[in-house]
Amino acid sequence: MRLLQPTVPLLAVLSLVVACAVEPGEDNLKTSFVEQIEGVGSVDGLEREGDAIRFIERRADGDDVSWRVTIDFASIARPGGAPVQGAISASWYADGQLIEPIGTISRLPNAFLEAGIAQECYALWDENAAAWDW
Repeated sequence: MRLLQPTVPLLAVLSLVVACAVEPGEDNLKTSFVEQIEGVGSVDGLEREGDAIRFIERRADGDDVSWRVTIDFASIARPGGAPVQGAISASWYADGQLIEPIGTISRLPNAFLEAGIAQECYALWDENAAAWDW
């Protein structure tokens, strides 16, 4: 029986795959947050420039709301033995008016809350999917 030995190109490819594995970080946390917003069915025309996000929300009553969201900060925590945790704090403006939470009540439309996003929101890193879970 003949055993196959790994060749240099195969080892190089495997090393490259391992080196390119997605790791949790603030940049992909922010990108995932934006993707969560974009995934809301009533969101249209989303544009992102750095930490500033703009889009239109098309409401069921026919009204359009112009939203501006600013990511104020993003942080990553790596507690020992637990999944990596991400946190986003963002300011949300509807038609130019700051939407401030009252205590723990965000005052954002339910469509955003159901997507796991608000002014203060949290995500866990899913190692298997190499993605944030909101």
